[in-house]
Amino acid sequence: IVTGANRGIGAEVVRELAAALQGCAAGGVVVLCSRDELAGEVAAERIRSSMSDTCGGGARVEIIVRTLDIQSKRSVDDFAKWVSSTYKDGLSVLVNNAAVAHDAKCGWAQAELCVSVNYRGTVRVCEALGPLLRPGGRVVSVSSSVGTLTGTSACPLAAGKAGYSESIRSRFLD
Repeated sequence: IVTGANRGIGAEVVRELAAALQGCAAGGVVVLCSRDELAGEVAAERIRSSMSDTCGGGARVEIIVRTLDIQSKRSVDDFAKWVSSTYKDGLSVLVNNAAVAHDAKCGWAQAELCVSVNYRGTVRVCEALGPLLRPGGRVVSVSSSVGTLTGTSACPLAAGKAGYSESIRSRFLD
């Protein structure tokens, strides 16, 4: 399962996972999650068209598109119910990639949205899907230094040189 997978890093992770599964005898399934179903379908079709139809012994790699908005508890709960009923043997990999980018001129509302999606949403997904991981399953969370508020990052936004005001930084650090 890859969240936030209709473009960018998420779409590339889906492509790479599908390519890796294509090289194994059993094939497999990659679930591409997107808030926008149409955008997810377009991304999945682009990935499918870049791959050959079968791997070595004829096993297929399936890319399934599911709508998932990690900011919505209902969306995450519904998705977890689908996963649980569809994949009785559990999950091998969960890649948390869904996020919102912050605006360098953001105020409190934008900072709150970033925390709500990028932190709380990711935790929500891990809490819902973590119990569904197979023994030895893996969780990978994609992140960046832009979200760092302590000034220890090389990112000028995180260091308080641009972007976040001191009041916003202190509200999140407190």
